[in-house]
Amino acid sequence: MQGKRIFVLKANKARTDHKFHLKGLPSTAGRMDIVCRCISRALLYYGNKPRRDTVFYAVLLGPPQPPKTITIDGAEIEGLRSSEIAIAGLIRESLKCFKKGEEKVMKGIYVNQVGFEDLVSNFAEREYNLIYLHERGKDVREVYFSLNEVYVFILGDHIGLNKEDELLLEKLGVSMVSVGPKSLLGSHCIAIVQNELDRRFSSSRSSSL
Repeated sequence: MQGKRIFVLKANKARTDHKFHLKGLPSTAGRMDIVCRCISRALLYYGNKPRRDTVFYAVLLGPPQPPKTITIDGAEIEGLRSSEIAIAGLIRESLKCFKKGEEKVMKGIYVNQVGFEDLVSNFAEREYNLIYLHERGKDVREVYFSLNEVYVFILGDHIGLNKEDELLLEKLGVSMVSVGPKSLLGSHCIAIVQNELDRRFSSSRSSSL
């Protein structure tokens, strides 16, 4: 896997079953609306054109059966739209179709019971470039990126990562990178990162903004 952009979102309260209302994502689905916005910013260009070089992982840690990780692969997904309700519908259907031992639930979408620690540790074992998006980090404009490398960008939802998570990332030698001096919404951070990388590799990418 070369030239890939991977985003990992820790969704602390997001439900791990399909029993939530599409028109009540903040209240009935544990802020699944945040997950949907982050997916949209990570995987779609303007006009609902999918980013074929990006993979998104949402680690769902809400009730009733955490953890569950949903993976959406931009190289495979079809019919993804920017609408939060449409994305939430895909997530709900994926959770409904999930069967233990069978990760692929539909084209481009996978579900498994891997938690945050195991997922991040696995990426570290593969020697991917792990980056924790945080305002205390090094300015993204000062960070070197290679078109041929795999970068894993890690961020939290409105609750963020806890001390144990940050200690894990420190132990794994994860770099801390900032997209600006102030805290931003996770979806905004993702859009900025994608745009920054698009600008670096403009000869083979088109802008996301």
